[in-house]
Amino acid sequence: MEQKVFKRRVYVAAILVTVIALLFIIRLFGLHFSRKIIVQKSKTPPIRRGLISDRNGYILSMSIKSYSLFVNPEKIIAPAKTARILAEVLELPEKTILERITRKKRFVWIKRKISDEKAAKLKAMKIPGAGFKKEFRRVFPNGSLGANILGFVGIDNRGIEGIEYLYDDRLTGRYDGWKETDTGEMVHGQNIVLTLDRLVQHHAEREIAAAVKKHEARHGSVVIMEVKTGRVLAMAKYPGFNPGRYNAYSAETRKNFAITDSFEPGSTMKIIALASVLEKRSDLLRNRYVCTGKIEIGDAVIKCTGTHGSVSVRDAIRHSCNSGVIQIMKKMKRADLYKTIVDFGFGRKTGMGIPGERAGILRPPAQWSGLSKYSMAIGYEMSVNSLQLAAAFSAIANGGVYLRPMIIDSFESSQGRVLQSFYPQSRGRIISKTTARALMRLMRAVVTDGTGKKAASRWYSVAGKTGTSQKYIHKKGYTSKRSVSSFAGVAPVGDPEICMIIVIDEPKGGRGGGDTAAPVFSRIADRIFPVLGIGADTRSAPPLKRYKKPPASSGPLMPDFRGLATGSLPPRIAALQKRYGLKLTIYGTGIVYGQKPLPGKKLQPGEHVLLQCR
Repeated sequence: MEQKVFKRRVYVAAILVTVIALLFIIRLFGLHFSRKIIVQKSKTPPIRRGLISDRNGYILSMSIKSYSLFVNPEKIIAPAKTARILAEVLELPEKTILERITRKKRFVWIKRKISDEKAAKLKAMKIPGAGFKKEFRRVFPNGSLGANILGFVGIDNRGIEGIEYLYDDRLTGRYDGWKETDTGEMVHGQNIVLTLDRLVQHHAEREIAAAVKKHEARHGSVVIMEVKTGRVLAMAKYPGFNPGRYNAYSAETRKNFAITDSFEPGSTMKIIALASVLEKRSDLLRNRYVCTGKIEIGDAVIKCTGTHGSVSVRDAIRHSCNSGVIQIMKKMKRADLYKTIVDFGFGRKTGMGIPGERAGILRPPAQWSGLSKYSMAIGYEMSVNSLQLAAAFSAIANGGVYLRPMIIDSFESSQGRVLQSFYPQSRGRIISKTTARALMRLMRAVVTDGTGKKAASRWYSVAGKTGTSQKYIHKKGYTSKRSVSSFAGVAPVGDPEICMIIVIDEPKGGRGGGDTAAPVFSRIADRIFPVLGIGADTRSAPPLKRYKKPPASSGPLMPDFRGLATGSLPPRIAALQKRYGLKLTIYGTGIVYGQKPLPGKKLQPGEHVLLQCR
């Protein structure tokens, strides 16, 4: 009896296995010969990447729904005609589309994430064999603004470079089990708020682009950092790129020059060398030194920027005298100079949080030659990046306290709830307050009566240091035909708020930082300081003129609004706006102290009028 039961169970199991196998075979047969495309829904809900915005809430990067076009080649009736239609709408090569729609397949992507307008046009055509799938597309509302920081996203919705890459897990909701869904249909990534200021970034990008074009340079960068917090307000470069079309640009264009490229800093490093002297051998600064236009160190001859004769330390810095600085450094110990350079953050990454940052080159004293101490004091035999320079000069302006640069302000939920905030991080005091004040006085002299005169502002007192370094060509040595020009500046001097580093790579004719980079500081500062709420430094600003009579507004020339209160502007501007269609922007409140166009300039229809008040 037991044997019969056992056999019955075996037969039943065999029948079940056979039926299941037949069902699988039938299903596979149907799928193989079916002409229908089945785009199954993913088991996991789609991911909507979080927003990236500036510190004022302006969106820099976001995701929107879009359509992706696919076809079933077996259902295409007229391949040549279909290819021609698709090529015209999608702006793709007709030959490429024809090759795709004639493949021996039943599913082929034609173009992913196309615009709504193109999708609607194609849907209306009802092309046989064509279908659409909804996906998320990354867009950048401000175009190329901040692209070198933001990075970009691939077709698979994953970050490839920049902030998009480094914080991909947060932006896609994959971070530490974080999950925020919309009724189970969509996963929302976290939002990222940057320390950048969109308007400051815009002015920085515009001015560095103008400077690079004017001097026919290879490229250039600007880093703007808050002295008292370490927050980076702008990190601009030129040439830039559009992250929405990143494939159209080379890797060289897409990289973030301010952190990925290191260079020999040249004379900006003289301030760091003087910091070492002030800390260890301040007695050397009381001496005077003689510059004959060159100086011999061992068997090497180092040329100076000119023949300066008898110079004090102040003279050596404001004239950027190589000979004077080298003579000052003769009695300094290698170890002391090296320690100061390290304390200022050179030779290591700043840790700001953007991929691709280089630490630069800084060899320990054991590897120095007899010339190295003097070469480093004037900015050679070492390399730095723009961000390192910004942090170093910010430390001087901050009274000797070094703050780590920061680019992330906070992480938020998709609903705007703050998940994590970031605050200034200090590495402590690196030089004394006395030393910092002395260096600021030396840097101020550079702008008032030295190589950095073109960095001066009408409204703000500026301190800084110019830099020019010749490039080293392998097997040829240093050449004056290829150089890096720079300016490191802070303002206002009385209560420093902003540190700005401008670097211009290979300007035509090897022109120095005083001619190429310094003017960029002045132009950017005058535009961004009113926006940031930084009042004019009364020690440098000219007195305001006040007018009893209102400016005439009926003529074709720009009136002089300077000295008028903001409350009296609307009626005076109304006539101009009505007659010429002018656009008006007013920064600040109080009394007008600056305007664009300048008084007396002929007005053009639709022209943009800018008034700066305090």
